[in-house]
Amino acid sequence: MKLNIPAIEHANWWPVEGVATFIDRLSDRPTHVTEYQSGKQAEGLKVIFTRQAVLNALPTLLGMGFCCQQAVPEHSVPRSNCGIISEAWVDSDKLMIRGGVYGLQFPEVIAALEKGGLALCPAFHDLGFDLNKAPEILSVLHMTFTAVNIVHPWAASFDNTKIWLTKRCFTAPVNVEDFEAQKAQRAALFDAE
Repeated sequence: MKLNIPAIEHANWWPVEGVATFIDRLSDRPTHVTEYQSGKQAEGLKVIFTRQAVLNALPTLLGMGFCCQQAVPEHSVPRSNCGIISEAWVDSDKLMIRGGVYGLQFPEVIAALEKGGLALCPAFHDLGFDLNKAPEILSVLHMTFTAVNIVHPWAASFDNTKIWLTKRCFTAPVNVEDFEAQKAQRAALFDAE
């Protein structure tokens, strides 16, 4: 599934891709449960995202935020949307996502992404789970994705989730010809509609 975002050169758009979580596999660590209204946090159970739950929830990822806090959070409720998710799909046992980070507003996130080694952890709501496996395991049968958090690997529920920068499409104009080429590219988008 994919949002239709025009492919234009933009100084604030840093394209990213990542492995958000794994499907039909027990998490390596318990989830962190946060009550959004009060901000109270607790360590939850280990989790399994069933394939059907992920497939049904794919549309709820589109347009949701990549979330972070300054200096990349541990495991608190990230309140800053540093980008958006524009594409989501399932590849074997992985939930894959693409989107972009707002690099001008979040240069520390871009710097951390350039170093590498960051992980992802999905946030979700409207949870339905298999009561037969509780309370030992949270086997998710239904959910609504609300974001994907950019975290340190030790804070993610699953090992081997990751996020990386993909090819940049922006180059700053250094002369009048470059500026005019970008202007023509953007004008062509209006003509195409």
